[in-house]
Amino acid sequence: MARRVVVSGDDDSDGGEVSMKAERQRTSSRANGTIASRATTRSRRDDDGDAEEPASDIAEEPQAEPSGTNEAGSENEENEEDEDEGSSRRKRARLDEDGSSRVVKEEMPVKREQLVRDTDGYVPGSIVRVALENFMTYDSTEFRPGPYLNMVLGPNGTGKSSIASAIAIGLGFSPNILGRSSSLRAYVKHGAESAWIELELKGRPGKKNLIIRRRLVANADSSTYQLNGQDAIQREVKEAVEDLNVQVANLCAFLPQDRVSEFAQLTPEKLLIETQKAAGAAGLTNWHQQLIEMGQARKKVTDEMEELKGEAEHLEQRNSVLERDVARFRERREIEKRIALLELQIPFAVYGREKAKYDELKEDRNAQSRVLTQLIQQNDPLSEFRTDQEDEKHKVEANRKKVEEDSRRKYAALKKVHDESMKLGDKADEKRSRMAIIRKNEKERKERIRKLKAEIGRYEQILADPPDFATPLEELRVQRRALQDEIPAFNEEKAKYQRRYTEFEEKKAVHIAEKERASNQIKDLENRSEVRLRNLEKWDKDCAAAVRWLRQNMDKFEMQVVEPAIISLSVPDNAYLDVVESCFNANQLKTFVCQSEGDFKTLNHFINDTDKGLGRKARINVWYRPRNGNQLLPPPLKPDQLQHLGFNGYAIKFVDAPDAMHWYLMRELNMHRTPIGLDASQVDNKAAAETVSSRDAAPTWPPPPVTFIAGRVSYTVSRSAYGQHLVQQQTRDIRPGRNLNNVAVDQTYRTELIEKRSEAMLALAGMEAADIQLQKEDRKIKDMEKDIKDRREALDKEREKIKQQEAAFNSNGHKLTAARTKLDSEENAPSAEEERNELRAELLENARQRTQLAVEYTNGMADLVQKYGEATKLGLRSIQLASNIAYLIELGSQRDEARREAEIAYRDVDERFKACKAKAQEFLQLSRNKLKNADDEVKDAFQQNKDAGVSIDLDDLERQLEAERASHQLNMAVNPSVIRKYEEQKAEAERKRRLVAERERISSKLAKKIKATEDRWLPALEQLVASINEKFSDAFTRVSCVGEIKIGKDEQDYAKWRIEIWVKFRDNEQLQLLTSHRQSGGERALCTILYLMSLTELARAPFSLVDEINQGMDQRYERAVHNNLVEVTCAENAMQYFLITPKLLPDLKYHERMRILCVNNGEWINGPQNGKPFGNMRKMLHHKKYFPMNDRSPVASPAIAVR
Repeated sequence: MARRVVVSGDDDSDGGEVSMKAERQRTSSRANGTIASRATTRSRRDDDGDAEEPASDIAEEPQAEPSGTNEAGSENEENEEDEDEGSSRRKRARLDEDGSSRVVKEEMPVKREQLVRDTDGYVPGSIVRVALENFMTYDSTEFRPGPYLNMVLGPNGTGKSSIASAIAIGLGFSPNILGRSSSLRAYVKHGAESAWIELELKGRPGKKNLIIRRRLVANADSSTYQLNGQDAIQREVKEAVEDLNVQVANLCAFLPQDRVSEFAQLTPEKLLIETQKAAGAAGLTNWHQQLIEMGQARKKVTDEMEELKGEAEHLEQRNSVLERDVARFRERREIEKRIALLELQIPFAVYGREKAKYDELKEDRNAQSRVLTQLIQQNDPLSEFRTDQEDEKHKVEANRKKVEEDSRRKYAALKKVHDESMKLGDKADEKRSRMAIIRKNEKERKERIRKLKAEIGRYEQILADPPDFATPLEELRVQRRALQDEIPAFNEEKAKYQRRYTEFEEKKAVHIAEKERASNQIKDLENRSEVRLRNLEKWDKDCAAAVRWLRQNMDKFEMQVVEPAIISLSVPDNAYLDVVESCFNANQLKTFVCQSEGDFKTLNHFINDTDKGLGRKARINVWYRPRNGNQLLPPPLKPDQLQHLGFNGYAIKFVDAPDAMHWYLMRELNMHRTPIGLDASQVDNKAAAETVSSRDAAPTWPPPPVTFIAGRVSYTVSRSAYGQHLVQQQTRDIRPGRNLNNVAVDQTYRTELIEKRSEAMLALAGMEAADIQLQKEDRKIKDMEKDIKDRREALDKEREKIKQQEAAFNSNGHKLTAARTKLDSEENAPSAEEERNELRAELLENARQRTQLAVEYTNGMADLVQKYGEATKLGLRSIQLASNIAYLIELGSQRDEARREAEIAYRDVDERFKACKAKAQEFLQLSRNKLKNADDEVKDAFQQNKDAGVSIDLDDLERQLEAERASHQLNMAVNPSVIRKYEEQKAEAERKRRLVAERERISSKLAKKIKATEDRWLPALEQLVASINEKFSDAFTRVSCVGEIKIGKDEQDYAKWRIEIWVKFRDNEQLQLLTSHRQSGGERALCTILYLMSLTELARAPFSLVDEINQGMDQRYERAVHNNLVEVTCAENAMQYFLITPKLLPDLKYHERMRILCVNNGEWINGPQNGKPFGNMRKMLHHKKYFPMNDRSPVASPAIAVR
């Protein structure tokens, strides 16, 4: 279907059209005029262009200073900031939610940028030209819209809305903003491989127009761009479009047909944001966003502050209860300190007492030592003589020991001589034994020679008469050949039998297999799983084949892969079959469930990705999710609520399935969250809908949709995400289940299987006689084979026997040779006489050596006897001296009695002295340890007492300690955890008080910043809304209605500030707030178009578009709206405007600045005429070539006519 632009320019037109040249002359006269606009803040967008990002935290630098009172106000605000922040620079520190600051640049109100209208009447950013090829229903078309109002007319389905789609997509925006298909390929004309859109936008003064071309392809959701003929990326296109302030994503500036209802449903809060973007001054949206963020931050800080205050007061209140216990604990601690001090002083007092005793004992020991020394000096002469005797005794003992040592060495030398003599004797015995062995060996050698000669004679006699072995071997070979000749005939007969037997067994196996197959198939028909699988095979062969393949290849998987629910799931209670099956869709019933990622990949590899599994690529549903119970939403109703509302239970309760299938049913189908009530009369639908979608039903708000079943109806309940979050319901009837029930057996198919089994059994019975005959032949063949084998084995045994005899005879020759070799060896052996002579000479030498050793031994023994006599004399002298010394000791003991008594006394005193010293040292060390381990407070008190000379009398200290311990026992112990808790709570309360002070400081700063920002934002917003209200009210007055635009405020949350539209359509009504429920569809459409028209004069966008906004209006409203629209959009300072509508009323108001684009379609359209780039549709419509006046009906002519 072709489409082409045709300009209607006939001089006879009713509207009094003017030529394009005249229009350019008129617009040229206005070239010096200016058009009010506002500076824009460029919004950062994602590369895919789907949606705008929120305003940046860093606002753009002011471009111009306002004059008059605004400037003074700005200076005052700046001075306030200087006082608060201590900075003269025009930067403000914005506080985060946690109170930290970051520097941002403040926006200042600026004058609107003066958009200069060019001589052709277009302002920068207006659409100058649109060209399409293979886009949606268009083959190829090109048209040029006018700089003011463009009305796009044509019947439904001709492609009017496609122009809006082309503008949005061509400027690089996502198709999502159109409310149509989100896939780019859907916009390529059916049958075409690619499409392109080319838009020419008016450039800024002194610059060329911006030409954007976007190419789409039919086989992918991708596109390419050209910018002024050069390849470009989407980001570059969007930057160029944003530079011209084109606002296709703003519903206030661009309202396609499929989003008209969406605009009508905009929340008042969203409408305020969109209005600021479309018509507000630069920075207005950013100020609003900053107020929202700072308001939320202040609310968070305030909430935290109140929470901290409450927590601090609670802690302080709890501590006031513990103060009495704390006082008692501190008193007890003081007593414990005094006890610790006394326990430290007592060891020092004990040490002082023991030190005094030590000094007394030391004097006594010294006195006793002097007495003992005097007595020792009186006994010195006797002691000296005794000492001489003892010295002599020591010398005698030393000589005796030396002589005894020499004797031991002499004895050891003689023992070595004796041992050497004994060794020589042993060697002589060995040589005599060797001579006896030689005599014996000689006798044995002679005997062996005799035996060898006899053996040689016997072998020579045997070899002289050899037997005949060749004749019997030849006879055996003849018999073996005769037997071998019988084997071919036997083998041929055996092969014939085997062929008959094989054919018989094959036929028999076929019949047996047919019988077993039929029996198994009959058995499978009784199996519900097989029945379901067979039914599944009728409508999804891939899925059924995958089930059969899976059953045969389970070894390829790590864990069990669960078959689809249509096979593996059952409903024990038939009453729940229909409602349970209603929870599934067709794909979910056919989904394979894996329990590991490896099995998921394996199953996809064999079935979906390759032909390795089924021999062909198939398409089945495979599912896997890691098991994590935390991902599941909880059931919306508790058990008591479930029973109270009349439900029997959740859907998951009424199914039997493997554990992995249960996880799939909960994770994907939410069957653990689907209540079921079979008796609809017992279920209160309204109460159930409210309860399952309440705040307690899910952790999120609004909660996710919930389905419940009452009787034969399924209800899906959700909450609106806007406004009062009202309950929304969708219902559907439950159809009878046909997949999970017990499928009936196909009796015709079962009868066929029984007949096949009977035929196979009859065939097997008919083969029994042939089987018996074959068994007889088998026994005959086996007997013949055994006879041949036995005769062959008998011949082989006889031949082996002859061979062995021949080998035994031939071995006699070898034995004869070996015997002769041994005989030569024995006869040539060396003579034994020489060895006997050598042994006699060695025995003689041995006897001579032994004689020498005997002489040496005798002489040594004489010297040894002399040494022993000398040692005996020295021993007697030592005994005499010992006797003398004993006498002297006995004599001196009488004189030493007094000395001994003195020694005893000295030892007694010395022992008491040492014990006292050790005890004193022990108490000293104990005291030092106690002092070292004592607390600092106890050490200080101890030192103060010591410095003050306080008495440390032991008895006084012990009495004081006893008294303090008694007081300690009377003071009840307090749990240390109570004190620790008191201190912790006190510290925590102080910390929270500090945090409260910090939050108050942050809140104060945020309040100042909010006030400063609101003082900038609110006047500008009120001015904007006042302008919109003035135009909106005037427009409503012209249609005999009343309308008013107000700002809805919320002192607590700037995000809830809104645009409120108040309207009155009848005289007997009051002004009412415009909502999606109160007014009719036509009334809402009227409000929408009048609101958009009110924005038109204030618009910052170079062009605006609305599509079929007049649908649903009555004629009076539509006529008034049209006339008002023409008046506003054809004003001298108006921006470009597109109005798309399928119909118009007659006798409407038109303006010379309007341009009308008529869209028509058909099978043919005329091309350029008379050298002009466009055809003339009016002449074409009246030309007889195209509409001949005959019996045939005229042929429709497709066109986009541009007036």
